[in-house]
Amino acid sequence: MKSVLTIIICLTSTFAALSQNRIEGTWRPEGKDAIFKIFEENGKFYGQLIGSDNPEEDEQIKQKDQILLLRDLQEESDSNYCCGTFISPEKKKKLSASLRLKDEDTIVLKVKKGWFSKSIIWKRI
Repeated sequence: MKSVLTIIICLTSTFAALSQNRIEGTWRPEGKDAIFKIFEENGKFYGQLIGSDNPEEDEQIKQKDQILLLRDLQEESDSNYCCGTFISPEKKKKLSASLRLKDEDTIVLKVKKGWFSKSIIWKRI
């Protein structure tokens, strides 16, 4: 009985450890050349632009130290993150951001400004 209980506790703790910070990793927005790295720092999550499939843009990105376009996301649950900001590179505007983990390889980033919102699908690479 003790060995069964020990196995159950080990499995439970392993699954709990695997489910933490599942949004961390390398992502690409659908239809875009950009490559982002999502990481956790001091309990908040950030999205750093780390590269591009376009060689000219990739060179410019790599010459800059750190381009944080997604900032200060807070974990609400295993699959929902809120209360962050996203800097739109095209329009250079600051937008409210929330993120939902749809499955292990897909996140939905929702950005909004006032009454207008847009959902952007990101795929893990």
